[in-house]
Amino acid sequence: MEIFETMVMLPIVLQRVTEHSDSTLTDARVTGMIGFGGTIKGMIGVSATADMAKIVTGSLLGMEIAHLDDDVKDAFGEIANMIAGALKSACGENGIDIDLAIPNSVVGDCLHISGLRGAKRVVLEFSASAGKLWIELKYLEA
Repeated sequence: MEIFETMVMLPIVLQRVTEHSDSTLTDARVTGMIGFGGTIKGMIGVSATADMAKIVTGSLLGMEIAHLDDDVKDAFGEIANMIAGALKSACGENGIDIDLAIPNSVVGDCLHISGLRGAKRVVLEFSASAGKLWIELKYLEA
C-alpha cells in the first residue's frame, strides 16, 4: 500500500486476503511478476483490471494512457520490482536471504500464473476508484 501511495500516488484499499491454489484471476488484464530465490523461492505478481492498469501507469509516468501497451507492461514490471525489493529488505532484516530475478509482464485475458508446484499462494485483493488490483505471493520454504 505504501508503494502505491508514495510512488504511484494512488491510494488503494485492501478488500480481502486469500490463500488458495486456484491461480486464475478472471478480471486481470495485466500482470507484472518477478521471481526470487535463496532461503525461500517464489514469485510476486501484481495484476490489475484494464482500467486500473491504465490509471496506475498514467499516474506512475505522469501521462494519460489510452491502451494496454508497452508502457503498461513496463510499469507493472517496475511495480513488481519495487514490491519485491521491499520484501527482500524485510526478509534481510529477519535473516532470510533472497535474490531477485528480472521482472516480466504480460497483457491478456483471464490470466493464469502457473509454476512452483506445491507452493503456498497468498493473494491480496485491493480496490481503488479505477478498479481492482491483486498482489500475489507464491513461495516454497526451504
